[in-house]
Amino acid sequence: MRPKIFSKQARIGKGTEYKDTYQSTLEELFFVRNPKFRKGSPEAKKPLAEFLKKSQIKPAWISYREKGIVVKSLPEKEYFELRTTRNRNLITASEQRKFRDTVVGIAGLSVGSSIAAALVISGGPKRMKLADPDTLEATNLNRIRAGIADIGRKKTDI
Repeated sequence: MRPKIFSKQARIGKGTEYKDTYQSTLEELFFVRNPKFRKGSPEAKKPLAEFLKKSQIKPAWISYREKGIVVKSLPEKEYFELRTTRNRNLITASEQRKFRDTVVGIAGLSVGSSIAAALVISGGPKRMKLADPDTLEATNLNRIRAGIADIGRKKTDI
């Protein structure tokens, strides 16, 4: 199930965990955009404070309803910039955006699940098409991120 993203504060119900990562991610974005400064250095304090004061970046609230968590963070564009900043020595920003907008298909999730996970972790495509008609068996557990409780579930659901 996909998280729901809100531009206004999401309703936080009883029993819902709330995580506020907005300030820390905004500060981290400052350092990504201003690599001449180092975190914690005295010369960064004033420019960082100015950036935070003048920032027009509004937070986003991401609701993971099935997990019972709401996270306050950067909106998608800035979050993507921050999340993929360490890819910059691997591919250009233009290539990263093109990669993000590509649809990748993976057929066979025994070995393909590792490929899908690597794509997700690296900030890869927003959309993937996964195909595997099988259900998980115990003999698949050496190559799929799943546990014994998942046996019998469709691999595409896992």
